[in-house]
Amino acid sequence: MLENILAILPELVLCLVAFYLIIRSASGNARRSTLYYEALLGIVIAILISLYSASTYYQSSLFYSVLKFDEMAVYFRLLYLGLAFVVIVMAQRSFEIADYLFGEFLVLIIALTAGMSFISASTDLLMIYLSLEWVALCSYLLTGLVTGKKRATEASIKYAVFGGISSAVMLFGISMLFGASGTLKISDIFLLYNESMQPFVLLAITLFLVGISAKIAAIPLHFWAPDAYQVAPVPVTALFSVGPKAAVLALLVRVFYFNFFADTNSANGISEGIKPALQFIFGILAAITMTAGNLLALKQENIKRMMAYSSISHAGYLLIGIVVFNGRGTEALLFYLFVYLLMNLGAFYVINTIVYKWKTEQIDDLNGLAWRGKNHAYLAVMMSIFLFSMAGLPPFAGFIGKWYIFAAAVEKELYWLVVVGLINVVISLYYYARVLKAMFLVQDVKPREELEISMGDKLWLGFFGVTNIYFGLFFSQFFDYIHTLIP
Repeated sequence: MLENILAILPELVLCLVAFYLIIRSASGNARRSTLYYEALLGIVIAILISLYSASTYYQSSLFYSVLKFDEMAVYFRLLYLGLAFVVIVMAQRSFEIADYLFGEFLVLIIALTAGMSFISASTDLLMIYLSLEWVALCSYLLTGLVTGKKRATEASIKYAVFGGISSAVMLFGISMLFGASGTLKISDIFLLYNESMQPFVLLAITLFLVGISAKIAAIPLHFWAPDAYQVAPVPVTALFSVGPKAAVLALLVRVFYFNFFADTNSANGISEGIKPALQFIFGILAAITMTAGNLLALKQENIKRMMAYSSISHAGYLLIGIVVFNGRGTEALLFYLFVYLLMNLGAFYVINTIVYKWKTEQIDDLNGLAWRGKNHAYLAVMMSIFLFSMAGLPPFAGFIGKWYIFAAAVEKELYWLVVVGLINVVISLYYYARVLKAMFLVQDVKPREELEISMGDKLWLGFFGVTNIYFGLFFSQFFDYIHTLIP
């Protein structure tokens, strides 16, 4: 039991920090800056513990095989902790989060981070459901935790209702799998599989995927995302665009690839029986999601809403890694998630800086940004790097991410899906170029207050900019590391 507790020590640290912040906030004596540094300290401690002790528990099944913190789970744990750290840094000066709500905001961010970590490590259907609901409840509250926006409550309720229905559908699929196999352990379900169960299992998995698709805002289960992204504070939108999506995709890899499509597994019967059907379902879902997401992004005037649809389209690209159902596709998925984190956080950091000072989210209000002064030009150049990377242009990291995703699909002869993906890359260029046009090509602009950027903000933006270029040029070593995470 002690080994089990030590293996989840980073998550326990996060939970203890969350409880501590609840008490500190309730006391009414804590300043915003004090809570900010205490939250960051808690995350740093969790990161250090994870780095120091992670390898000790690789491949170990915890709490009666409910969790498994292997190499991949630790990789995602570190990704979530890094994401939470940057989101809290962004939130420190966000006017959208009032001082009296800042403690609650930190508690929800830290709790959501722990929940995402448990999702990535879950090997039991009940644990999967509980972890997903843990993250979902925090997300509902974060959507409405904003000052001065009447639509926040409406968007939060819409998100909660939609999330609740999708969770009910997913839970029904889980109950069917349990009824067919008599167990909640994913590996045992697939080992007990026989041909007579195929229609029943396929229906159960389809219902499970309906609930999962809503969590990553895959089309047509995306209706909550645009409103939630638009009304939530910018740091929360940045978190939503990467965190839960990464957690659910990690879950899909663990459920489908690790258990019965990896070369090392023994559940060949279910692999051959339902693999074509699942490949078709995931393929159609990926194609529709990337296409509809890009087309809907074309007409957006609000940059956060545009980024919401951009995030939906990227979910489609990422799903290609699931469609391939082999080690190459899974490696490409993990690499793309990492570079997507870098480029997306960078873009939202720029948006957060502009929203904080100018109190605007409209694309047209970026007109002439590059020509207003040194600080403005710096923001425009950094935003250009992130948008080029998201569009998949060389020599940026997003290009390498898409290259590996498409190469894995070509290797499996999924040519139709690659063609759809390439067409969508071209479509996405239009709305990314629209932002670039506003920043660089429009000079007839109304006067605005000068943006003052702190040295810390410049360093963060520089870090994201440099890493987007670095992993676009020198990616092989990191990809070799990714290779070690996949069995």
